[in-house]
Amino acid sequence: MIEILKSGVVAGMAVLGLAGASGVAVADGVAAEAPYAQVAAEVQPDGTIVMQRGVKYVTRTAVGRYCVAVEDPGLNLAATIPFAALAEGEGFARILRPSGPNCNGDLRSYSVSTYDENGVLLDGRFRVFVP
Repeated sequence: MIEILKSGVVAGMAVLGLAGASGVAVADGVAAEAPYAQVAAEVQPDGTIVMQRGVKYVTRTAVGRYCVAVEDPGLNLAATIPFAALAEGEGFARILRPSGPNCNGDLRSYSVSTYDENGVLLDGRFRVFVP
């Protein structure tokens, strides 16, 4: 939780950034210490998972577009309030629940998009947090 707080979580909310590369990154990153999160992850621009909690895999579907699949089959994604933010650099991230355009209708995934400061899609390191 400390790492997430340092990265832009305010009052228990996390802000995320995006990362990307084509393909699927299976959740093999370090287990994240995120006691108040149902889902949390830091992802490299190529889609590699750096650390995670509750993430099954991440897929980079296009430049700046990612699909973050959730492990818990009982988690109702439609009832969550997810956050995403760039982990470094200028710009912003957007997260949709469930699925969205990056996940081909997969209702067990969050769709994340990352942008530069001008609103142009870019591959960047990002963080996801679902309290």
